[in-house]
Amino acid sequence: MNTSLPIAVPTAPIRKRLWKLGVAVALLLLTLTIGNSLIEREKSVTGSMIGHDFLAFYTAGHFVQTEQTEKLYDMDAVREYQREVEQGSQLEVEKGFAPYWNPPFAALAFAPLADFSYHEALAIWEVVSGVVLVLSLAVLIKMLDSANWKNWALIPLLFIASMPFVQAATHGQNTFITLGLLLGVVVLWRSDMGLAAGMVAGLLFYKPQHAALIAAVLCFSMGRKAILGLAVTGMAIVCINITALPGTLEDFFTKMPANLRIMQELHLYYWERHATFKAFWRLLIQGKELGAPSLAVRVLWFLSAAAFAAPLILAAWREAGRKWVGSFGSLRAHEHARDRLIAATIACAPLLMPFYFDYDLLLLSIPAVLWARELLQNKIRQPLTKADRLCLTGWVGLYLWTFLNPPLAGRIRLDLTVIWVAMIAAGLVARALQGAAVQHAAIVEDHKTTPIAQAA
Repeated sequence: MNTSLPIAVPTAPIRKRLWKLGVAVALLLLTLTIGNSLIEREKSVTGSMIGHDFLAFYTAGHFVQTEQTEKLYDMDAVREYQREVEQGSQLEVEKGFAPYWNPPFAALAFAPLADFSYHEALAIWEVVSGVVLVLSLAVLIKMLDSANWKNWALIPLLFIASMPFVQAATHGQNTFITLGLLLGVVVLWRSDMGLAAGMVAGLLFYKPQHAALIAAVLCFSMGRKAILGLAVTGMAIVCINITALPGTLEDFFTKMPANLRIMQELHLYYWERHATFKAFWRLLIQGKELGAPSLAVRVLWFLSAAAFAAPLILAAWREAGRKWVGSFGSLRAHEHARDRLIAATIACAPLLMPFYFDYDLLLLSIPAVLWARELLQNKIRQPLTKADRLCLTGWVGLYLWTFLNPPLAGRIRLDLTVIWVAMIAAGLVARALQGAAVQHAAIVEDHKTTPIAQAA
């Protein structure tokens, strides 16, 4: 009989290596920042070069504020107004412009900023985003549930010393707002507050590519309460949109598909900046040439997405079916199964959606924390499973590759970002499928310790 003890999860060596990696990258970014301030202005990155994605939001707010909502999805009107802002604010921008991709109701949030100059509005937006970011990091640290500072301090270190963070912050993007809303959904989901979770998930539809999969799996997992919450927020948003911005919903559904085709098929497009299967096959097979995705791209995109969607649906089915089985022990096991499902859903979202930029990969910090939480709280110290090793390799690879991806992927026609995300998603989906077995084992163990079982 083998009496050897199980090998403990090597959390300390992993943590030590992650600290070395995070500190090294942070020092590199700090060195580049200091060096940028010391070189000649003509060769440096200046304030007038950053935050240009905010132009899309500022433009939308201007059209709402001036009651020109019919121009929200008018590409020529957007281009003309942004040229005026660029000249008036002395922005250093490349050729092109920033279309407004979001649903019309989201523009209402930016209307008050149109009363300020572009630079003032951008500063306000950065302050608001910064506050949400700090709160989000606090929630992530609390979610890790570790009193050891060497564990929880890795969250802000690796988060801030990452390329998606740099991109989101310097582009003036809304990633931090999305992160805050998604964390709200996750916290409520983990607290079995289906109605509230559904209501917050409805707000995520200001960026449909982030909301669709999350909302679907949430409703699958939480049932009627989540569906009701989603419906309440959805109806409220539609009523506000129809009342405050009449005619814009029709414009969104009729003009947006054509606008996307214009930007992605009739102009050179940054396919390497998308973390999707669609972009991966498009770049690999067709490169950056103009035109619609080929039949081969569409077929491979569908097959790749199906390979991840099918097991994720199965995991959601199992988690929902076993939700209330057993007593305290099995419910505790359900918490792990639920966290695994949440983590897998968020990780699969970039791959399954047709539109998902690389800076939004910051949202993968949530599944990373949920994964680390379970490893740290595992009372039975076990070796890393194949799925765990796949996740760890994927996260380290993704963390490093995102610094190289923008200049390299387009040239080599291979976006390794998608490969690394796929590794993470595959590992997390495998763990989610294993959650049913964990629940079953906990139920059996729980029954063994009940008074009736002991008496027998």
